[in-house]
Amino acid sequence: MTPYDDGVLYGAERKGGVMVTSPVQTYLHLRQIKGRGDEAAEFLKHQVIENTWQGNE
Repeated sequence: MTPYDDGVLYGAERKGGVMVTSPVQTYLHLRQIKGRGDEAAEFLKHQVIENTWQGNE
């Protein structure tokens, strides 16, 4: 799938030969999913995103 807006791929990375969105973009998408989307977003935030914040090294 090719997005119509290059902004969604800002910070994207290649993982296992596949382009994936940045952790922040993925977090925002997960927050929109009903059910366990919020839970998955919070897990991503605590396990991946917060580790990139300055002072959390």
